[in-house]
Amino acid sequence: MPRKIIMLVCTGGMSSSLLVGDMQQVAKEKQSDAYIFAVSELEVEKKLQDKAVDIVLLSPQARHLKNKVEAWPKKTDGCLVETITKEDFSTINGERILDKALDLLSRK
Repeated sequence: MPRKIIMLVCTGGMSSSLLVGDMQQVAKEKQSDAYIFAVSELEVEKKLQDKAVDIVLLSPQARHLKNKVEAWPKKTDGCLVETITKEDFSTINGERILDKALDLLSRK
């Protein structure tokens, strides 16, 4: 299975950095080679131009960007854009978020 690149987008950074750490730990435990990183909403367009991304996960606070991000040209055709639920984000449920992202990618 090819490496999956997952980009989280948030407004501030503290919660998403904790979430990325949790998701990376879960990926390691599940022996997944997913590459997970976070950017602020100010960086998302540039990162999409610079880096091939399989799925963009928007924090609940950044969900207003969904249509805009879907409309930007991306390096990877078919890049998915999804919003993380408030519940999963606020509880830093990296396992559930990672599982949902990988499931969506497997159906693509």
